[in-house]
Amino acid sequence: MNALSVSDLSVEYRLRSGVVRALDRVSFEARAGEILGVVGESGSGKTTAAFAVLGLLDPAARVTSGRADFEGRDLLGMRPAERDGLRGRDLAIVFQNPRAALNPIRSIGAQIGDVIARHAPAPADAIRAKALAALRAVRIADPERRMAAFPYELSGGLCQRAGIAIALACAPRLLIADEPTTGLDATTQAVIMDLIRDMASERGIAVILITHDLALAWRYCDRVAVMHAGQVVETAPREALFAHARHPYADKLLRSAPANADNLDALEPIEGDPPNLMRADLPPCRFSERCSRRQAICDVGPLVLQPVGPEHAVACRRPL
Repeated sequence: MNALSVSDLSVEYRLRSGVVRALDRVSFEARAGEILGVVGESGSGKTTAAFAVLGLLDPAARVTSGRADFEGRDLLGMRPAERDGLRGRDLAIVFQNPRAALNPIRSIGAQIGDVIARHAPAPADAIRAKALAALRAVRIADPERRMAAFPYELSGGLCQRAGIAIALACAPRLLIADEPTTGLDATTQAVIMDLIRDMASERGIAVILITHDLALAWRYCDRVAVMHAGQVVETAPREALFAHARHPYADKLLRSAPANADNLDALEPIEGDPPNLMRADLPPCRFSERCSRRQAICDVGPLVLQPVGPEHAVACRRPL
């Protein structure tokens, strides 16, 4: 069952220097109990899409089209106060930088309690008990002591677990994890991702994992959406995508990953640069100017995701 269905989402930033067309008709689905990986180069729009869904966009940004249906309700069409009521309770996010995301002058227990008190008011003892349970759920040792700790007293891995505890304290049905393992060592990365995967499976949470780490997507995601320059170019089950990516960009992205090369000489870099999103003449396919398969038909738009296999869709006139 789809917990979240995003369709034709477009976002632009209005700056003094011009308009940045950050997202162009982005579509993807997140399902209960599964992890959807959203992958792509830096600047491809992964975080912008997540922030648009949650109502966390910068004031300079505005949604120009699209829907984000969460259990039958369009998040983009809601009043801000209504969406604020869902965020933290039904919708949650784990931010990229755990230490920066936490309030440095409040204890970990107080920060978890703030979320619980906001969305599920209860006596102080009951809130404390729920906060302790949240820390135990993310497998933090000695949770009673950690409740009183401040972020600067914890390691990066413990800060990230605390961030996950805050996100899960009110049992959300959708969790967005934005580069949750950035800056963590390999062992701690595995612990954090195992935790997120187990929570998704045990609690039936729909998880959107934003990452540029293809090895992470391969190990933990059920399905993957590939983004390039503000467009979703391919969506597929993990195995289908990694076995045979159909969009030229997705194929090159996989070939450029270190895990897919025996040595540095075997790496295949993606030639060229993403287009300037402030251009007024952006082509229908924003990868076309870097693509060796480009033909005149590629400049006929708009492009939409078309099925090429079971649950496998690609936005390309000449798929592989």
